[in-house]
Amino acid sequence: MRNKLTIVLLLLNIIVFGAIWMLERSPRQKAAAASPMADFTMLQVEGKSLDSPRLIRRENNRWRIVKPISWPANFFAVNRIKSQLEYLDGQTSFPVSEIESHGQTLADYGLDAPNFIFKFGDDKKTTTLKVGKATPIGNRIYMLDEALGRIIVVDRELVESLAIDIDRLRSQNVFEIPRFEVGTISIRIPRHGSAESSASRFLRIGLVKDGPRWKFESPVAAEANNKAVEAFISSLCALSAKSFVSDGKAVADLDIGAFPLSITLQGVNRRQTLLVGSPVPDSDLVYAKLEDNPTVFTLDAGAFKNLESLKTSLRDRKFMRFDTPSISGVDIESGKSSVKIRSLKDGKWELLGSGGNIPADSVKMTELLGTLSNLSAIDFASDNSKADFKSYGLDNPVLKITLSFDDKTEKALLIGSTYKYGAASLAYAALEGGSNVYGIPVGIIKEFPATPLDYRSRIINALPEKAEIRGIKLTYLENAQTVFELTAKPGSNLAAQIAEISDKRKRSAAQTIAGYGRNFVAQKFEDCAFAADGFKNAKGEFVKWHWVLEITASLPGTGKTINQTYKYYLADRSGGTEQFGGFEDCPNVFNIPQKLINALFEFETEVIEKAKAAPAPKKPEENK
Repeated sequence: MRNKLTIVLLLLNIIVFGAIWMLERSPRQKAAAASPMADFTMLQVEGKSLDSPRLIRRENNRWRIVKPISWPANFFAVNRIKSQLEYLDGQTSFPVSEIESHGQTLADYGLDAPNFIFKFGDDKKTTTLKVGKATPIGNRIYMLDEALGRIIVVDRELVESLAIDIDRLRSQNVFEIPRFEVGTISIRIPRHGSAESSASRFLRIGLVKDGPRWKFESPVAAEANNKAVEAFISSLCALSAKSFVSDGKAVADLDIGAFPLSITLQGVNRRQTLLVGSPVPDSDLVYAKLEDNPTVFTLDAGAFKNLESLKTSLRDRKFMRFDTPSISGVDIESGKSSVKIRSLKDGKWELLGSGGNIPADSVKMTELLGTLSNLSAIDFASDNSKADFKSYGLDNPVLKITLSFDDKTEKALLIGSTYKYGAASLAYAALEGGSNVYGIPVGIIKEFPATPLDYRSRIINALPEKAEIRGIKLTYLENAQTVFELTAKPGSNLAAQIAEISDKRKRSAAQTIAGYGRNFVAQKFEDCAFAADGFKNAKGEFVKWHWVLEITASLPGTGKTINQTYKYYLADRSGGTEQFGGFEDCPNVFNIPQKLINALFEFETEVIEKAKAAPAPKKPEENK
């Protein structure tokens, strides 16, 4: 019995819930069936408080305002209206017959002369909604759906969104093509005062996107600066109409027959051209319209100032682009001097010479190639001068830098005469075989000297990784005096001996000397030959060696450790930042680094001070 009662109660519950679900669903099903939202392609708004009707249509999958202006509609504003209309069936409503049965008319609800009339749907079916008075209680408004014969009570917010201000309903942007879709830009700028029959009546600036990069097609074929072009496109796509005009004078002021300024953007499957006409009197605005659109509007005139400068401001100022890893050689020529450097493809370079190839300075080569790849034009001196290189000093260049590549191609930079560009000094430059002449910083000439010594590896001597420095000795050659000496004790290392030096400055100096003993590098090379007793400097004067620095190192060998002593000859300091050195295995004299100069001076200074304090030798007649 108890089980039968449970089953009966369960069936009753199912029937009750089913009835509730059907009652709730039925009105919504009917309203949904009547809802034209699936074919919503038109919205018209009329009203006593509107100066003119508003008509919006969906054309080519885009919403457009047809009246009172022809203009793209704001996609989000239209979709918001559509969403509001889709939920009308969820609002409180009652049939018109019900108010008539109570002796009321549409006039009692303000629906005989409605404030607004909304029509929406498509070409086959249209729904009409009339907006009447506000309800006595609550912030709600009566609305009549004529097709269903029902009065709907809606929130005031819904009516306000449907009667949205035209400025909020229109798209804010002049161009509909999104920035990322633009692939071609064409600008036509009138040249006032030129002869009407002349082909130079206007300047054309054309850019096209070629893969990831932008390029100029006119007025010159050249690379464009990607970032500058993208920023310019963003500014165009952000153009917004300030106001709309309908008088005939504004159309006349466009002066289309006189070739107005025009800007054309080409997208994937669409093209838009903006025509910019005369200035609006007594304002900072100009008249404008889109091609094939009769609507005339105004724009900020400042957006179109100095457009002619785009031919240079959008140019890519880096004209020496190349793939560094694919470089096989660098040749530098200046007058009768030349340097040939070749890549060994392992981060190392070698300097070609008549006496054989020697290592080149890899750090310097990396810096120089970086300088070339970042070389930027300050001035675009000429864009059509291939036949007139002589006037720029490029027929016999001051400097020529040729890059050779793995594919056997070459790129040569020619640098010619110098000239003044405002307060700056520039040099004319061009790519060999090119037609464009650039103005570049004149300092680059000094950065690429055509002297082999400037590119030689600065490593004078480098010990093997497993080698260990066992001793340092600095000797003053004038009297064979040992100025400083340090030897590692058996079972210990030199670092331990250095750590025992009590004088902090001398301890630091000894550490620096030991570091250079492991990897001795030159600051720069001099065009002077090394000899055991000294060398002739650039003035032809003989300079003696006054010091010798000996570095003793234990080198790992086959079966036993070999001790090797390296001698570095040094002249006296000739100023605070210059001290010459020599090494038996290096054919040229060199300058030692500043850190080593300072470290050696900590031990040299005592000898130098004593030499200064010693009495001058007597003359021969004083010895009688």
